Amino acid sequence: MTSPSSPAAPYQPAVLVDTHVVIWLAKNDKRSEKAQKLLQNADTVYLSSLSLLEINMKLATGKLKMDATMDKLIDDLKLTILDYTRKHTDAYRIFDPNNKDPFDNALITIARCENIPFVTADRFITPLSVTYPWIIAV
Repeated sequence: MTSPSSPAAPYQPAVLVDTHVVIWLAKNDKRSEKAQKLLQNADTVYLSSLSLLEINMKLATGKLKMDATMDKLIDDLKLTILDYTRKHTDAYRIFDPNNKDPFDNALITIARCENIPFVTADRFITPLSVTYPWIIAV
C-alpha cells in the first residue's frame, strides 16, 4: 500500500530489470525503493540471462558478496529468466556512443526486441529515456 505522498507506480504487464536493480533488491538497498514500487505493479519481472552472467562474474571476482544463492534470489524476487537469443544478437547495437558497455547495450537491445520496458538507474542509460520512452529510470 502506498502513502498519499508516494503515488502508485503505473501498471506494467512486464518489465526487464537491469542487473544493479536486482542486486539492490537482493541487498534491500534503499536505492531499490522506487524500483520495488514499479515491480509490484508488473505481472512479469524479467531478468536477462546476461544479468545472471554479470552477477556470477561479480561474485567470482569478489566484487560482489551475496548471502542468498541465485536460485533463491530468483524465487524470492519472483523473477522470470529471459534468455539472450540469436534475435537479440542480430539486433544488438550501441545506443549511445558514450556508453559502449556490452551488457548495458545488450540489455537495452533485449527490451527493445521484446517490446518491454527496461528498468534501470544506471546514470549512463537513464538519459536515453528521453529518446527511448521504454527505458524507465528509477
